[in-house]
Amino acid sequence: GGSVGNTYAYTLTGYDNDENDTLTMSGQNLPSGLKITDCSSTTVRSQVRTYCDLVGTPTQSGTYQVTITLSDQFGASNSKTYTLVIN
Repeated sequence: GGSVGNTYAYTLTGYDNDENDTLTMSGQNLPSGLKITDCSSTTVRSQVRTYCDLVGTPTQSGTYQVTITLSDQFGASNSKTYTLVIN
């Protein structure tokens, strides 16, 4: 988790077995002050791996159900929800 007023940084990773896909990552219900940024992709053994940073300075405490979605250029997507606690 993180705490209000302190810098938070976490690297998110997503995978796709179609090596020619272009992937994007988005988030829902992110704590105020956090955003997904600095995404990059690489291909390893015919698998696209995308890395994005979830960074910022949280401005409100709480328990957040954050949903991260990885999408390709054809509209296929996969989402996962995590609990993020900001003190």
